[in-house]
Amino acid sequence: MWGNAIEQISAEREQLNLLLTTYYLLIKKCMEGEPDAVEIMAISALLNAYYTGIENIFKRIAKEIDGFLPRSATWHRDLLEG
Repeated sequence: MWGNAIEQISAEREQLNLLLTTYYLLIKKCMEGEPDAVEIMAISALLNAYYTGIENIFKRIAKEIDGFLPRSATWHRDLLEG
């Protein structure tokens, strides 16, 4: 039961680390100065991908600990408030 969940969470964490490593220079550049339009779009996509990865981890935890995933119209918030 937990073995598969732990493996999936570990894989998701690896993907999050890879995302940050891959785009480190972009992140650094945007922190040091005002990003241009292309950089803003790239950072937006990066932020979305990172958030989705974190959300996937929370979904896995909710499924394994609570035994279900929220299904309401506010499921994103419900997931975080657990």
